[in-house]
Amino acid sequence: MKSIFLFFFPFLPFSLAGPIQLLFSIKEELPRNSVVGNILKNSTRNFALRIIPKPKSNAGLLFRIHENGDLRTRSRIDRDEICPRQEKCDIEMDIFDRTVFYKVIVEIKDKNDNKPKFTENSTTFFVSEATGPGFSISLPAAQDNDSPKYGIKKYEIPDLRKKYFEFTWRRLEDGTDDLKLLLKRKLDRERKEKYNMVLKAIDGSGKSDSLKILIIVTDANDNIAVFEDQHYEGEVLENSPKGTSVLQVIARDEDLGPNAEIDYFIVSSDYLPFEIDESGVIKVKGSIDYEENHSYEFSVRARDRGPDPLSSIASVKIKVLDENDCTPKIHVKTLQVDNSFATMEENRPEKNFIAFVTVEDPDSGKGGEVECDLKDNKSHFLLKKIIPKEYKLVNKSPLNREDPRFDDKGEIGIVILCKDLGKNPNIGSSFVLLKVLDQNESPPVFKDSEVFKAIQENQGKGKLLVEIEANDPDGNDRNLSFRFKNKRFEKYLELKEDGNRAKIYTKVSLDHEETPELHVKVEACDQGGKCDVCTIHIQIQDLNDNYPEFRENFYNFSVLENQKSSLFVGKVNAFDRDSKSLNEFCLKLKGEKDYHFKIDKNGTIRTARKLDREKISVYHLSVYALPDTCNFLPTAPGVRKAIVEIWILDENDHSPEFKWPASSSYTISVNPDSRVNKVVASLVASDKDTGLNSKIQYELLSDKPAGFFQLNPFTGVVKLAKSLETFENGAVIKFIVKASDMGEKSLSSEERTLNFMVNRTSSGEFFGEIWNTYVLWVIIGLGILGAILLVACFALIRRGRKRSDEVDEGSPVKERMLAVKDVHYVPKDVSI
Repeated sequence: MKSIFLFFFPFLPFSLAGPIQLLFSIKEELPRNSVVGNILKNSTRNFALRIIPKPKSNAGLLFRIHENGDLRTRSRIDRDEICPRQEKCDIEMDIFDRTVFYKVIVEIKDKNDNKPKFTENSTTFFVSEATGPGFSISLPAAQDNDSPKYGIKKYEIPDLRKKYFEFTWRRLEDGTDDLKLLLKRKLDRERKEKYNMVLKAIDGSGKSDSLKILIIVTDANDNIAVFEDQHYEGEVLENSPKGTSVLQVIARDEDLGPNAEIDYFIVSSDYLPFEIDESGVIKVKGSIDYEENHSYEFSVRARDRGPDPLSSIASVKIKVLDENDCTPKIHVKTLQVDNSFATMEENRPEKNFIAFVTVEDPDSGKGGEVECDLKDNKSHFLLKKIIPKEYKLVNKSPLNREDPRFDDKGEIGIVILCKDLGKNPNIGSSFVLLKVLDQNESPPVFKDSEVFKAIQENQGKGKLLVEIEANDPDGNDRNLSFRFKNKRFEKYLELKEDGNRAKIYTKVSLDHEETPELHVKVEACDQGGKCDVCTIHIQIQDLNDNYPEFRENFYNFSVLENQKSSLFVGKVNAFDRDSKSLNEFCLKLKGEKDYHFKIDKNGTIRTARKLDREKISVYHLSVYALPDTCNFLPTAPGVRKAIVEIWILDENDHSPEFKWPASSSYTISVNPDSRVNKVVASLVASDKDTGLNSKIQYELLSDKPAGFFQLNPFTGVVKLAKSLETFENGAVIKFIVKASDMGEKSLSSEERTLNFMVNRTSSGEFFGEIWNTYVLWVIIGLGILGAILLVACFALIRRGRKRSDEVDEGSPVKERMLAVKDVHYVPKDVSI
């Protein structure tokens, strides 16, 4: 720690005039447990101090109070993590006890421990030679997490070609840097195609980082899209729904066709809740919250669709309008560790501290100003304002625990209401539970602090379990009251008072499986609220009154095919609610093909033989949980079952098979005048497996001469890649292919050879013969099908006449439809 500065402003005591303000100043990188300053300096009083962080402050994680009054660091202080790139870094907190209140500000001073950093090492820009002077290129800015004092001070391009370029930069209102590379004159691609330069970012101490810039000069499109305005401003109401239009930017390009068609883009390194459509309309796409951002500033780029697209940039500022949508949030701090309640002894004098209240409302203007008061109980309590948004809760007069306003525990709820002053004001509320402590000295005492009792389950309600007795040393035995310390036991038991005695009865029939034992705490309390506790241990003895059951009604397992028997498939969970000596049961597996699996007494299912997915892909079985030694029938009343579904996973155990060509060698005639990219063949293969194991990929093994035909590996389509005009008639190009599946261990088909023969007499119409033959076979198939249908109709009519006497008029006639599947035929040799 190099330096610590303390500014001390003494004021009157907290209870009389308000807080004492302290300002400490430290440098970042202080180690853990460093002393920031002493809160009790120049004070002879010994305070029990607590830190209360401001809302959204992390002071409690950064600092702590030592018993000698030192404010110390909890961990190493890293300003660049706490307040990145901020001018000031002040941590505010409140420190107080019952009578003294300090407002403390710790200023963390920065040191230059970061250097500028670009997000990438190099960047490339394309500039058309038709681009005129004044064209600007937006360069990426560097980041430095230090404060502005030690942040980036300048950018420079030492090797700038000043004849053609001018470099400018400025710092925007939001603290980001806007870097431009301006074109001073047109570039000539024929003289120089590339410009290399280095952009350097330098902070105040000379630390720097570099970005390599490559500018490539392109040809053609010579007009850029130009915005009608260089700066656009708009407004949007916070919480606007998605799709709300904010403003429209318009750019125009004097070129024609695609060179004049414009696309718009939002340019920003940060996330923005806006998007821009093809017409330049900026719309809401995310959540907009005034409390997070009052405004957004960014750039939009207009770029034409020419082969060498040009672009320009305009700046946009969108102001977010506040909607007064935040409800005041009330924070209550008491002297209890968890702040769940406050305490005060009865008969304490007026204006005694109860709780510290702070209010948070991030809205702006009147919507962020609040006024607080108590909802009721104003005759007993006062909410005293310290400064705006900070109050303390005190009593107006001494409190009497026996006052009817308090419940029998001496507790009272105090409701605090805070309302903002904006239009359509929001009201926040908070609840403080105050426990008034009795001054009664002696608590009651039970005759027995523990009692043990056993009872069989299913005994019914109204059975006496135990009788307990307590005495009050203060002599008020008749005024004792008994109650269960935990009210959940009122579901099972009933307590009846008789002076200083209490009898406990069963309220319901007790079930060992639901509650095997109860450990009940009964309180005996005097009128002053002092109590003693007796613990009653009740053991509920079990009877064999439950059937075994499953934890789930449906189980879904999977197992790989072709594995040896006894392979683990899955486990079903069954149980009997009775105790261990009464919960024996067994499991039985039933269903179609159930002999393919076996199950043990623990519910583990294993294979009984090898499985073949291509024969059966899924098994639907039932598992029965049977009592004792499995002598029960599965259909007996009370027997439970679970459904088991076992899916057989595919193993890549089938190779692809060619459907076409079916033979190992196939000849196709190709006219040398055929156009390039014409389809000359289509391979067809299939695989009996499933998933990726059945996905086919076609591979060209060799083609001689090479390069004249092109194979699509996914569709199997073969196209003409080069003209065959140079080949002589009858020349043959061998095209050897195979089909492979896409399994992890891929399998392949047998090879197929396509012999493409150059034939100048070929018609040149691909699949002409295939199509004619296909149509012929379809016609033949339809004719045969028609004949079958005709014969079937005659048979049905004849049968109907024989049974006409037996059929009532209007009786339904079942119609049967025959489905005709597609007939595929490929001739052995085809000319194209």
